Amino acid sequence: MYLYPLMQENEDFTIEFKGEKVKVTPVLKEANIHFIVHLKPQVIIAEFMIIDNWVWMEAGKGDTDLAASLGSIIEEMGI
Repeated sequence: MYLYPLMQENEDFTIEFKGEKVKVTPVLKEANIHFIVHLKPQVIIAEFMIIDNWVWMEAGKGDTDLAASLGSIIEEMGI
């Protein structure tokens, strides 16, 4: 995963999820970028390498459909 140089580490952006605009906050944690997705309740996701595949994981829950859906939207934005 790569944040474009123009995007600051803590610069919020929005995504559209299920027809609604949702704020996302990127946070650098160690060598990974985690994304706090401001849903109710908040969801924290990050992309990790497992074996030879990149997988979106949800904090405290692992590989979830929600993490994959949100991660896919973030990837489509080029973030």
